[in-house]
Amino acid sequence: MKIRSRRNVITGLIFAVLASFVTWLVLSENSPFDSFFLDHVTGRNIVGRLVFLPYIVLLVLRPTLWVDQISYALIFTQWFVVGLIISLFISRKSAVK
Repeated sequence: MKIRSRRNVITGLIFAVLASFVTWLVLSENSPFDSFFLDHVTGRNIVGRLVFLPYIVLLVLRPTLWVDQISYALIFTQWFVVGLIISLFISRKSAVK
């Protein structure tokens, strides 16, 4: 049971790192693809809707310092939870077989 839970956490971490990187590529003004997404706004709108919850939490908390770092930490946490849930569903289906 421990090996399966460790595998789920590692899968969740990998998913969170990759999804956070893609989020940064699409939404950040410092991204190398910023000029592309200024003309093609569909990708930016989709990712913006996916990370809606962390921005709501930021509006409620109203931090005065390190707003960008806190927002990226919340986005990473959101993607980690999503990756962990996906990993749990996948491991449950493979354990049932």
